[in-house]
Amino acid sequence: MARHIPGPLYFEQIGASGRPMFFIHSTPDDHRLWMFQTAHFSAWYRTVAVDLAGYGRSPASQQGVSVADQAAACWEVLDRIPSQEVIIQGNSLGAFVALHMAQQRPMRTCALILSGCGYLKTREMMVRWKKRYQEDGIALREVPVIEAVPKSAGLMFAARRNADADSYFWRVGQWMMPFFTTIPAFPGLGPLAGHAWVPADDGCSTVFTFSWHSTRPLTREELAVMNSGTAVHAGLIPGTFMPMCNRSNEYAGPDAPPAQQPWMRIKRFQDQDICITESIGADFDRTEENLGSSDAVIGRVRATLASAARGLREGREPPGRNPAEYRMRPVSVQLPRNTPSWAEEIAAAVDTRPETFRASV
Repeated sequence: MARHIPGPLYFEQIGASGRPMFFIHSTPDDHRLWMFQTAHFSAWYRTVAVDLAGYGRSPASQQGVSVADQAAACWEVLDRIPSQEVIIQGNSLGAFVALHMAQQRPMRTCALILSGCGYLKTREMMVRWKKRYQEDGIALREVPVIEAVPKSAGLMFAARRNADADSYFWRVGQWMMPFFTTIPAFPGLGPLAGHAWVPADDGCSTVFTFSWHSTRPLTREELAVMNSGTAVHAGLIPGTFMPMCNRSNEYAGPDAPPAQQPWMRIKRFQDQDICITESIGADFDRTEENLGSSDAVIGRVRATLASAARGLREGREPPGRNPAEYRMRPVSVQLPRNTPSWAEEIAAAVDTRPETFRASV
């Protein structure tokens, strides 16, 4: 039995034959994250979705549990299923577990499908986090706390995670009337970014991505990277506003090499996001949604928009009419756990004055 995990992991399987395709969820989800994928791929594979220790219906993990322990427990699940090679798919935390699974049993790993893992070992931040995971184990990753604070022009929202024994890590962004969002800042002193979701008709929007720096113009190098496509900027067909990676080429670009499955060709986060958003369709039945705790901001945004629409119908001006109310920027900070109010503590940092700009962590 895997170390620090007192019992077998819970899993659900669809299909009784074929090569196993193993699905590992992200934090704070469980096996239900993959309900649509497991059903779809069961036509060709034996799909298995697991609850990691401490999630869903699996036993709680013990102090000191590590990603390697979770990987070993996942192999124990697969040992109960007659097979040789396995396709392993993981998202975020699940992607890290999948990497450890492949390292533990490379001969049984047929393929890895990873999303949202983002491991860059040469970056100081990643080295620091790697050391902490080795020392503290997976218990470091608790379900994030999502909070939203009403503002005159919309909402300021934050996701909280453990940083160390005395502090929390906060990623703060904004949604501002009627369709602007900012993206919680990446580490360092680099440019900030956001989106404007401008309605084109009753079913579609044109999405503009914008970047800026609070203390200086963007450099030529930064602009060149943005124009070529990044995690937040889509590369465009020259002379148009059409993303180079779009529905016509399966969001992989015209020169992407063929692959066994279409999504294996998508390389950038922004192209992935466009694919997910557009593939839902122009009209979607919101009663079919399965929103979780991390979607709390979505509910607050919808409630704010609905309230503004009702007020406009009754003759009241909608919020966000004063340009000064939009003077907010995203930030990522580390604050002491005993901080009474994160919103008050970062008030100066999110105020868009050059002298208050600070590096994100």
